Formats: sequence, structure tokens, C-alpha cells
Amino acid sequence: MPSSLPARRVRSCHSLNVIGPAVVRLRQAYAWTQEELVAQLQLRNCDVSRDIIANIETGRCSASDALVHVLAQVFGIPESDLFPRHGDGTHRVGITPETAIRRRHVPPPGASCPHAPVKAPMAPAT
Repeated sequence: MPSSLPARRVRSCHSLNVIGPAVVRLRQAYAWTQEELVAQLQLRNCDVSRDIIANIETGRCSASDALVHVLAQVFGIPESDLFPRHGDGTHRVGITPETAIRRRHVPPPGASCPHAPVKAPMAPAT
């Protein structure tokens, strides 16, 4: 008997991090198992398990900035090399100085700031 309920849509898998493919590639370049990578991380006081590394590699969990830092140390690379690049070799992840200025509402040098604090006159004490 056919169901009257609509078919469920299957959501596409969305990765929770962007460094997973690089971790897999680098780990394999060192010919390390996930357990061996975990041992290297734990030698640097990074408390992770094989399950966490597996989940990072497959995009099922996010990676903290502290873990990114220690992974870069273990692999002997700059942290930025864990992140994907555009075809021209520039990093896809990161903030340019122009973006940082816009996000902080800091005007470029020589421009006035519309968000500058205003000094309000104080009422005299009575």
C-alpha cells in the first residue's frame, strides 16, 4: 500500500571544516595511520582521539584553531597550508587587510570614521 506522506528529501552532506582533505593528504604523505597522527598530536599535549581525527578528515566535525596550530607543527608546515587554495595559489580562507578594516568599521588612513565615539557634555554636579 503506497504511503500518502511525501518523500523525504535527502539533505546534501555539508562539511564542518575545510582542512580535512589536507589532513588526509599530509598524513598519507608521512605514511602515518590515524593512530600514529594522534600519537604525534598527543606528544604535543593535544588531547585528541582517533575518532576525532577520522571525523575531521571526513568533515563530520570542526577543528579548533588550537588543533589547526598543532597539526601544522606536527606536519612542519605553516597553518595556512592546511586551508584550500584557489587555482592561482592564493588561499580561499583568510582575511585581507581591507576586509578586516570593513569588519571592524575602522576607516582607511585619512578617512573620517562615522562610528567614532562622541563626547557627551557632563552635567555639573550639584
